[in-house]
Amino acid sequence: MHSFISFDLDILNVYTYMATVSIAALIYKSTVYADFVYEQVHKYTPSIKTGKTNFFFVANDASEEVINHLKSKNYPFFIQNNEKYSEQELFNMGYGWPEYIHRVYKGWNRCIIESMNEYVCLINSDMGLSENWLENLLKHVNDNTAVSSLLIERGHETLGHFGAGLNGTGSILYNCGKTPLLYDEDKFTKYVNNNKINNYNKTTVGGVYMPIIFKKDVAIKVGMYPEGNIAGANFNNVVDYGDRVFMRKLRLAGVNHITSWDSFAYHFQQGEMEA
Repeated sequence: MHSFISFDLDILNVYTYMATVSIAALIYKSTVYADFVYEQVHKYTPSIKTGKTNFFFVANDASEEVINHLKSKNYPFFIQNNEKYSEQELFNMGYGWPEYIHRVYKGWNRCIIESMNEYVCLINSDMGLSENWLENLLKHVNDNTAVSSLLIERGHETLGHFGAGLNGTGSILYNCGKTPLLYDEDKFTKYVNNNKINNYNKTTVGGVYMPIIFKKDVAIKVGMYPEGNIAGANFNNVVDYGDRVFMRKLRLAGVNHITSWDSFAYHFQQGEMEA
C-alpha cells in the first residue's frame, strides 16, 4: 500500500493532471537537507506554481524524526521501507559492495514508479539549484535523450569530484560551501550568471548521474536501475555501478545521455551521509 502524504488530495489530483514533470529526491535522516532541497526546488522551479511540475520525496528507510518532519511540513512523500539483506545474500543476487547502495537504488526506482508525469527528474537532497535549471533540461529531453545538468561540486576531501572519465562530461570544481548551513548561494548564483551566456544551448555527451531527466515509460521499459552495484568474483569486487548500468540500458534502447551546459546545479557531496 502506498503511503503518500499531501495537504489536499483534490488539489493534488488537479495538479497532477496538469503536470508534465515529476521531480523526486530521496531523504532518510536529515531534516536540514529535507528543508533545503524542498526550498531550492520551489524557489527555482516556477512551473510548480503553474501546475506543470510536481515534487515529492521518497522517505527511503527514513528515521522517525524525518517522517514526522515531512508530515509536519506537509511535504508530499512516499514511505519506502526496504528489506535488509546480508552481503552474502546480495552477492547471490549478483550485487556487490556497499550493502546500503542496494536500498538506495530501490529508492530511486520507487521515485520513477511513483512519478505522476511523462518525464521524471531525479535530484539528490544535497543539491542547490539555479534559475531555469529545469527549463534548460526540458529544451533537450525527448524520447531519445536523457539530460543531466552541469554539476558544480565543492570537491570532497577524499572523493574529489565527478571526473569526465566516469561517464562523459564530468562536474566542475568550484567550492560554494559543504553543507546547507555553509552554502554561499550568492557565490553560486554569480558563477551561474557569469557562465550562462557562454554556455547557452551547449550540450556534450554523457554527464553526471543527477540531476537527470528522462521519460518515465522508457525507464520502466528498460528495467530502471539495477538494485545494486554489480559484483564480480566476490561481494567486494565491484565490476560496474548501478548508475552506469542504467545509462547503458537506456543507450541500448536508443536513448542518448547528454549534459545541458546552461542548466546549473550545485552539489555538496555526501550530504546526508555526513550530516
